[in-house]
Amino acid sequence: MSIQFHHSETHLQVAHILKQVDGLIRNGDIEHALKEVTLAKGIEPRNMYVQAYEERIKLLQQEQERNHQQQEARRIADEAAEQKRRAEEARREEEMRLRSHEERARKAREQEKRMSQLSSMTHQDALAVYNKALFVVWADGAATVEEEDTLKQFRVELKVSGEEHSVLEAAAKRECYIASFKQLWSSGSLSADSATTLSSLRRKFRISADELEVIESELLNDLRSPNKPAGNVLIIDDDKELLRCLALVFEEHGFSANAYLTSDEAYQFLRNNRPDIIISDINLETSTMGGFAFYEKVRQLDHLNDIPFIFLSGLHDDAIIQTGKELGADDYITKPFDEDSLVAAVKGKLRRYARLRLVSRN
Repeated sequence: MSIQFHHSETHLQVAHILKQVDGLIRNGDIEHALKEVTLAKGIEPRNMYVQAYEERIKLLQQEQERNHQQQEARRIADEAAEQKRRAEEARREEEMRLRSHEERARKAREQEKRMSQLSSMTHQDALAVYNKALFVVWADGAATVEEEDTLKQFRVELKVSGEEHSVLEAAAKRECYIASFKQLWSSGSLSADSATTLSSLRRKFRISADELEVIESELLNDLRSPNKPAGNVLIIDDDKELLRCLALVFEEHGFSANAYLTSDEAYQFLRNNRPDIIISDINLETSTMGGFAFYEKVRQLDHLNDIPFIFLSGLHDDAIIQTGKELGADDYITKPFDEDSLVAAVKGKLRRYARLRLVSRN
């Protein structure tokens, strides 16, 4: 009787422990649950419920270990990704820093080069450079606030007076307006009902009533007499047929033309003569002077210092074009070209240089 009572008491004790184990498992406290089930197993090793809980706990431990390993793997992967992101961000920041440094250095070199060029530039050359800038600004209408600020800084660098600016800007504004007007005229966009278009164009270029009266008179003269005498042009090209055609084109537009196959012949003529504009090919194979060397020799002749000079060439290499512009040439036109565009460019250069001479004299 006493043995049966002891067995019943042990069974109740194990059942109580297993109840605690079940609660611990529900709460996820596997470690304490294992300790309790080990205690129950020591009391009643053959209890199938104890064995079942022990097996269940071991499976939960394995699952916990897998979860832990997966979490650790994700943590390591996240840390690696974060390190890679930071390294990439640091690399980009370093690249940006280097680019910024290089850009500042480039701008400093350009500024130093520009100031060096400006210091050796005559005032006439400075006016010509500023005049080009004005035409760029006014090509599409009145200057913006940003463009005005840029021009102010440019005036300081080039030592252009306020009076000189006013005269040059008025001329640039008028010529750009005339060019836009002629473009509309030639495209057929102007008609009897074009009052709104013209009014918009005048506002775009800020043309006053007084300016309009003078401009309209000039426009009417140009439109009625497009072939009036335009000046003397000197042309150098070693292509005999092209040279002949160019001379004919300019003569048809009212110019007198002096055409030469070599820069040597042209230079001999220029030593004692003064054309209104010079157009020269760059690749002059039959001459002792190429186009660039010819340009520099011409600029050494005092009576040709203020003559506009245009390079005409079939060469499309950017470095060659840049060299031509850096020498100080007024334009660079590549072959093939439109004849009317070439003549228009020449007329524009002549008008601008005439304005510059007027400003210089005043």
